[in-house]
Amino acid sequence: MNESLAQNPQLQAMVAELERVYDSEKKESLEEKPELSPELEGFLKDVQTRLEDSP
Repeated sequence: MNESLAQNPQLQAMVAELERVYDSEKKESLEEKPELSPELEGFLKDVQTRLEDSP
């Protein structure tokens, strides 16, 4: 595969475009915050409050 890629500029361009699209989609998914259940949100806030209030 590496030889084919090295010898074919069109294939190189296609692979580069696929990598660019993959990277942009991955970056977008990392920027999105997951939606948490209200119960989990409440639990996390409770834990945060306890940690902030502890000496």
